[in-house]
Amino acid sequence: MELAVLLIFILVYLLTILLSATKILSMSVAALGGALATAWFGLQYNVFNYEEALTFIDVRLLSLIIGTMIVVEIAEKSGLFRFGALYAIKISKGNPGRLFVAL
Repeated sequence: MELAVLLIFILVYLLTILLSATKILSMSVAALGGALATAWFGLQYNVFNYEEALTFIDVRLLSLIIGTMIVVEIAEKSGLFRFGALYAIKISKGNPGRLFVAL
């Protein structure tokens, strides 16, 4: 791989990190943009072909992540995390060491 192409990939990575760290874009939008830019530059400069690019996607992992995000969102909206935090404070009686262990 040429040095110029390598520098392009490094710049895409750094731009993605910068956009998500400064909250200019949400983390998911910045990550999606970085992934699309990486795929586009990779296809344009023949780093990989289209068939290889499709093998990079692991549908099982994406399904696991999306399912986990749905469960966490529902648990957050139902107040499960708030209940757990208040219960941990109650059983630790405000002691930071016990609270750390309880959480």
